Amino acid sequence: MLSEAARSCPLLCTHRQRDSLTLALLGVGWALRMHGLTYHSIWLDEGAAIWIAGLPLRVLIERTMAFREEVSPPLYFLLLKGWMTITGDSDFTLRFFSAWWIMVGLAVLFSIGRIAFGQPVGRLALALGALQPYLVWFSQEVRVYGLLFALSSLATLGLLRALRRNRWSDWLRYGLAVAAACYTHLTALWMIAAHLALTAWEGKRLLRPPRGLLALGIIAAAGWPLALRAWSSQQGTVFWWNPPQPLGDALHLLWTTWTVYQRPPGLSEVLLWICLGAVGIAWMSALSKGLLGPWILALGVGWGLWYLTSWRFPLTSPRYWMSLTPLFLVGLAALIARGGHSAWSRAWRVVALAGWVGLSFLGLRELWSPRSAKEDWRGAAAWISAYVGPGDGALFFAEYIRFPFFHYYRKPLDHRAFAHPIPDRSAAEGTLNALGLERYETLWYIRAHADWADPQDWVDQVLRSRYPVRMEIFPEKIRIRAYAIRWQRADLPPEARPTAVALPGGWFLRGLQHAGGRGVRPRSWGVFPPTRQLHLVLYWQRASTGGPPARRPDGSGRPHPRGGAPSARRLDLPPAAIPVASRPDHRGRPRSVPAGGSPLRPILSGRLD
Repeated sequence: MLSEAARSCPLLCTHRQRDSLTLALLGVGWALRMHGLTYHSIWLDEGAAIWIAGLPLRVLIERTMAFREEVSPPLYFLLLKGWMTITGDSDFTLRFFSAWWIMVGLAVLFSIGRIAFGQPVGRLALALGALQPYLVWFSQEVRVYGLLFALSSLATLGLLRALRRNRWSDWLRYGLAVAAACYTHLTALWMIAAHLALTAWEGKRLLRPPRGLLALGIIAAAGWPLALRAWSSQQGTVFWWNPPQPLGDALHLLWTTWTVYQRPPGLSEVLLWICLGAVGIAWMSALSKGLLGPWILALGVGWGLWYLTSWRFPLTSPRYWMSLTPLFLVGLAALIARGGHSAWSRAWRVVALAGWVGLSFLGLRELWSPRSAKEDWRGAAAWISAYVGPGDGALFFAEYIRFPFFHYYRKPLDHRAFAHPIPDRSAAEGTLNALGLERYETLWYIRAHADWADPQDWVDQVLRSRYPVRMEIFPEKIRIRAYAIRWQRADLPPEARPTAVALPGGWFLRGLQHAGGRGVRPRSWGVFPPTRQLHLVLYWQRASTGGPPARRPDGSGRPHPRGGAPSARRLDLPPAAIPVASRPDHRGRPRSVPAGGSPLRPILSGRLD
């Protein structure tokens, strides 16, 4: 497993040898991770990590060790807390923290390949890791996985050094690196299983007394309490996310994750299978010649343990393979650089390398595509911040989406939140009645990650039956509707434009207000680019009465008492659609272009912004 050339060379000597190629590869990896670092908005998981890191120190340790809001031990959050204290909580500095740890892991990856198989394999492993979309994606997320990759690489490097030299200091460093990985994320267990298999193949057991026993003791002392806490905290829990997968689907997901990661539309399945077949044939050829046996066994044991565990815990997301990624990249680099020497073997290795690099470039392009966009809480907070009034409130469903929202929204906002299941309409009505929403002028209903709790959308249906919709927007993977709770007015607001248009049904359009005039213009705002939508607030009046626009939901003109529950009867609301005169096209079909007789033509003819 250890190359003869590597046995006599120091572990990290790039700076001594002035290895310009290795430095250039590191530069490429750094440039890819800095490119588009803030392209995506902070999303739910990142917002939760930032919120946990902002907790008081004692509360942070208690919550993470109890595996409550986040099923991750406290090490990453403690480091992130210190980083935020120094640099602040901007998107760039928070994601820079993750990118830095990924780059540490890539530098160590070079040393792993060089010690195990020689310097060319180390360089190739570094190149594969620098270009891998999977690692680029998680280097731009405020999550534990960048630190986990760095610690997994350090632990693997420490194991190779301990097996080679069998020194107390090497085993101690290895045990500490594994313990740190365990306190970063419990999926370090897959790496530990792979290391045991790797050591067993070499014939040097970790239990070889007394030095290997030191590392095993450190790992057991660190990991056993975590394992007990995690197991007890998850007993009786039913997981609706990341359900287990058949073996074939899991293997396909694994291969897609480690190659293209974000699959572009139109990418043929044949290309993935050709690349996989080339790697598989080259790997079997190398194994038949006694090459790469330890790495194949280690990866098989680690990945097999993950698959068995995924049938009990929700672990089928690609991010849970991060601790095995260093072993995989070094093994793949060794396969390509040092496989069989026959022409047949070389041909398959060339196909494998070309396919891998090609798929990596396709995946890199997709990382910063709108198709891969995360939840746009940045845009959602910007929109609400521009149009919220002093008497408005917000309702979050599910409640944990407050974490990313309030990362961007820094003004005071009275709000309510809940996350329990809503099986029917009566449950939705009871929940809304208990929240006391009548105190608000406008209710901003913000929904995301709630399909598991309210698949029939009962909450929105009840709100629509009670109040008119003042405004609705749809940032990426988020829905926001502004419901006018107190929707009767004595007069027009000063910023509204007076109008006098009579419409069927006994309604007058008395005024309108262009939403783009309050600081966030639809033409330049990036919630749904390009928006091409005109946001208007319309003010109506009953032609027959000359009084307020419509009756209250209970049939009276009086406001509801505080906390009172409005009736569910249908509102007497203005028309939902405005008739627009149109002329047919040459085939007799109606057109959507307004003709001169449109009642709104005189109103919309001027500039609204």
